[in-house]
Amino acid sequence: MFRDSIIAAIRTAVAALVGFVVAFLVAQGFELDENFALNLTTVLTVFFTSLYNWLVILLEKKVDPKFGVLLGIQKAPVYEKRD
Repeated sequence: MFRDSIIAAIRTAVAALVGFVVAFLVAQGFELDENFALNLTTVLTVFFTSLYNWLVILLEKKVDPKFGVLLGIQKAPVYEKRD
């Protein structure tokens, strides 16, 4: 269980990092007010993080489990059902 929590944390952190980098790069091409740029980067980070995570998990399930490596670790966490 603890190992699966670490796997989940790694996969989440990698997706968040990718989302932040993509959002940062997208926002670089525009002349924006500093506050608006910060808010835009935050919203885009959440969007691109979710999109990247969803796409990789979709590829992992529908195409090949090896795509999981794009989230930092190939193995997906397995959660036990609690009574």
